[in-house]
Amino acid sequence: MQTMSYSQSRSNYAAARDAVQNDGEEVVITRSGKEPLVMASPANARRLRGAIDRLEDRSGVEHELLPCRYHFE
Repeated sequence: MQTMSYSQSRSNYAAARDAVQNDGEEVVITRSGKEPLVMASPANARRLRGAIDRLEDRSGVEHELLPCRYHFE
């Protein structure tokens, strides 16, 4: 997972998009005073949305979260 500032994401948009699209990597975009944003491939976004839906309709299995390796400002 890559992390970059909003300014970096604008300057390197094509490279960030390629990392997401071609490598399946998520890119976290930070912006001062705002919540971070995650850019993910459509396939990963669908998987995440499906997992959320299953948990909300109680057909999913809840697991403990792994420790976070990333620090968001």
